[in-house]
Amino acid sequence: MRIAELGVIFSALAFAQGTGTLHGVITDASGAAVPAAQVTATLGERGTTRRVSTDLSGGYVLPLLPVGTYTLTVQAQGFKTYVQPGITLSSNENVRVDVTLQVGNVTESVTVSAEAPLVDTRSAVMGALIDSRRVLELPINGRNVIGLATLLPGASQVSAPQMFTGDRSGPTVSMSGSRGNQNLFLFDGAHFNALFRNTGFNYPPPDALQEVKVLTNSFSAEYGRNAGAVFNVVTRSGTNEIHGTVWEFLRNHKLNARNFFAPSDKPKLIQNQFGAAAGGPLRKDHLFLFGSYEGLRVRPAALSTSAFPPTAAERAGDFSSSRTPVRDPSTGQPFPGNRVPAERFDPVVRNIFARELLPLPNRPDGQLVTTSAQPQNNNTFLARVDYNLRRHTIDARYHYNLASEAAYNGNIPTWMPVTRRAKSQNITLGDTVGLKPNLLNQARLSFNRVFGATESLVRLHLSDLGGNLPMYGPRQPPAITVSGRFTLGSASGGDAIQVNESFQFSDHVNWSRGPHTVKAGFELLKLRYLNRGSFRTMGEFTFDGAVTGNAVADFVLGKPAQMVIASPLLEQAGLQTNTFYFFQDDWRVHPRLTLNLGLRYELALPWVHPQDLWGTIRFGQQSQKIKTAPLGMVFPNDPGVPRGLVQTDKNNLAPRFGFAWDLFGNGRTSLRGAYGIFYESINADIIQNTSQPFSYTFTIPTPFSLSDPLRGHPPIPMYLNLVDPPFVGVQQLFFPDPCLRSPYMQHFNLSLQHQIFNDLAIQVGYVGKLGRKLLLGWTINPGIYRPGATLANINERRPYQPFGQLDTISSLANSRYNALQVELNKRFSRGFSVQGAYTFSRSIDMSSSISLGSRVPNVFDLSTEFGLSDFHAKHIASFSWIWELPDFPRTAVLHHVLGGWQVNGLVNLRSGMPFNVLLGRDVALSGTPNQRPNVVGEHRLPSDRPRGQKILAWFDRTAFASPATGTYGNVGRNALIGPAFASTNAGIFKHFRLPWREGMRLQFRGEFFNLFNSVNLSSPNAQLSAGANMGRITSAGSARVIQFALKVLF
Repeated sequence: MRIAELGVIFSALAFAQGTGTLHGVITDASGAAVPAAQVTATLGERGTTRRVSTDLSGGYVLPLLPVGTYTLTVQAQGFKTYVQPGITLSSNENVRVDVTLQVGNVTESVTVSAEAPLVDTRSAVMGALIDSRRVLELPINGRNVIGLATLLPGASQVSAPQMFTGDRSGPTVSMSGSRGNQNLFLFDGAHFNALFRNTGFNYPPPDALQEVKVLTNSFSAEYGRNAGAVFNVVTRSGTNEIHGTVWEFLRNHKLNARNFFAPSDKPKLIQNQFGAAAGGPLRKDHLFLFGSYEGLRVRPAALSTSAFPPTAAERAGDFSSSRTPVRDPSTGQPFPGNRVPAERFDPVVRNIFARELLPLPNRPDGQLVTTSAQPQNNNTFLARVDYNLRRHTIDARYHYNLASEAAYNGNIPTWMPVTRRAKSQNITLGDTVGLKPNLLNQARLSFNRVFGATESLVRLHLSDLGGNLPMYGPRQPPAITVSGRFTLGSASGGDAIQVNESFQFSDHVNWSRGPHTVKAGFELLKLRYLNRGSFRTMGEFTFDGAVTGNAVADFVLGKPAQMVIASPLLEQAGLQTNTFYFFQDDWRVHPRLTLNLGLRYELALPWVHPQDLWGTIRFGQQSQKIKTAPLGMVFPNDPGVPRGLVQTDKNNLAPRFGFAWDLFGNGRTSLRGAYGIFYESINADIIQNTSQPFSYTFTIPTPFSLSDPLRGHPPIPMYLNLVDPPFVGVQQLFFPDPCLRSPYMQHFNLSLQHQIFNDLAIQVGYVGKLGRKLLLGWTINPGIYRPGATLANINERRPYQPFGQLDTISSLANSRYNALQVELNKRFSRGFSVQGAYTFSRSIDMSSSISLGSRVPNVFDLSTEFGLSDFHAKHIASFSWIWELPDFPRTAVLHHVLGGWQVNGLVNLRSGMPFNVLLGRDVALSGTPNQRPNVVGEHRLPSDRPRGQKILAWFDRTAFASPATGTYGNVGRNALIGPAFASTNAGIFKHFRLPWREGMRLQFRGEFFNLFNSVNLSSPNAQLSAGANMGRITSAGSARVIQFALKVLF
């Protein structure tokens, strides 16, 4: 195919902003090809055009068209002019429009109103479009568009918070067997991922967005860096007419239902979400402007929590109700009558009780249910300019978001309340230029910066409670966990700042010739991450019953099983440079068969510390940089130790292959299949806690007491020494495995797509993923059990001396996902549209995240970790609709009262997800977490029991028992399945015409989240150390929430 005329090049880049392709075949009435016909696509909203000529086979391809609604015009000598308006094109979509010309004069025209087929006969990419109407009109709780990911097949776990207040609080989606942090989030094509856990940032409000395109399996070679799904959110542009919206959404607690587990009084809530969006021309057909603002005010945004604090009897030392003997640690014998003398209480615990810092239970079952105020504020701005020149199209966008909220750590809200603030800024600049008639070059720059800060509101230190502990950081309460009962604060929840920065430059070339549409290019992505926090400087204490046999008794005696302490303030800093190269050829080898062939190369350099202030482990090697370091601890620029501590993985070639076969040649049925390799980026999470010995982290087993935890321990330096850092005591160290490699997943799919009617299509397919070299957090220096082993002598039993706990991240995990996915899509016509999805799947892996909290318990047999994924759900179904109710135009009264109504809805159903049964303490005496018990009986209880019985005992707790000391239990990972989930969100709209301007409307809408107030129970307490509370469910998902809104549309 030869492009005859370039015309005006459209704004947006294929990768950078979301574009699609129009293609097809031009024939005459006999079916013969019409070569050299001129095909023109006109974007009506802006008046810009693109023209091509058909090749000898009558084929044409119009690539890189921005999303929007087009009119297709075909002209050829000896034929009437063909005009087809209303062709909607979305991001990454291939729309086929075949045309049959009628003999006649070119000055005559034939206008056809047929819509484009719903079947993709050109690409094997699996994914879905969430168009502007669904984005704007489906009820989204919190107005975060990522919440609509539940519409897609394979979406098992979706988190779409209302606000972004930190680098770990962004949206996550577990899509078709991928971890929740394996997705690539794009904002007009620009990188939009947080660096620490690879979550997304929050996007502008729906009224500022054109559409959301989600690619879920086997996408083309231009996409990479992450092995999960790709979310490309495209913002609106200005057009030749001024259009806009003004809105106000309101929530009030008086309209909402009470949570099943909440106190009788509903927590007070007043929420306002308000804003405006508008766009129009600055110079017709050339220069366009669009902008938006949204504010969020939540007062007081109450949140309920549940805990089991010490009862009044336990605070008096009376544990007679416990069936487990409470041992006296000084004698090893049970306390008489299971009563702990008050004079044996730890001074810190006495002060906690006396100052009422730990409330009493407020439920007869010993539960404390509290509601705490969490006011929230958020402001988000967006501005976008598009400028069309003769050969260049320039687009620029700026996004600003400022958020703040009150929050807390643990499940006792008054212990460690905090405030969180986040400011994010994102700017992109793009240029598309026509170099030749069939050659386009696209360049784009983007910069993203997010600053987050957390500040503790309680200035209370262990020393203020009668304890003896130096102040290694800010004055903050200690973090205390009593297994199975309650948690005070969090070691990572205190004062901190975080900075995420990303700089991106991409340049792509698109070339069309004959049956080939070729795209090639490269991308540079530079990342900077900083986290300066008080992590563990206040002390982190764990009480699990290891001393007395009862976790609360351990607490009142002040006898923790473990303490973790850090000094001085921990700074995690990292820089990373990535370069990506790709080549993609969509080759139409036959009018009915297209091959998608691609190759991608990814060079991701390891993270480096800007000042090289970190170290790693190479057993047997003596550091030449810091010669006082213990044998085995080395640093950047030591022999064989690179700046990034690991060697660069240079063999990341990612082939992509797919085919799309138009089975009958009519564009209504296609068979598609694909295979590809997708590499996963290594997040900034990898650099956490690697700054030893420039800061220190100590894990102290069975410290002397809560009130005097460091007695007998060498002094811990309180200040940073960058020149000659001392090595004190047995430290806890974290380091990346020297053999670390880039994780990757293999995607494959085979699907059949069929257009049943003009507006209804169905797709049935098999989707699979294999994960290899996935990251796994584990400890390589466990205590080896031997006679006489105790928690106190665990460091003496570690194989690698003189080190304590050594935690590492390795490329050791695998995963497997297999699914049947069905999708039904009816585009809007005759007043309604429908979208439905169903997934039958199984997902298994060795770890569902890379967090150090996911370390395996039995490091001597990693195969014991192979089990159901945390996000596994056997059955997933969703159904959504938009329905404009029939109008009544016969009389004015009926028209105004009964006309203009609309009902929308979204239903989500999911079977239960797996959960782990845990001991809650270190029975193996190895220092490894997450140890599991033995199964000694049948844990399943009848499924037809009343809900009240299920809440008290989701499973039979007597089916599990503690293994023998020094051994690991036989229960597999994620062996039990939790409660199912069902929710219906609905919206009802009423439109009123306003007289001040043509097309101006007032929209009233009521939205109901969890319309039927379904009780979606959370997973039960699954810790053996919880005693009688094991198996009990103490929380549930949100009850029904109602919000009303007014919108003015013009």
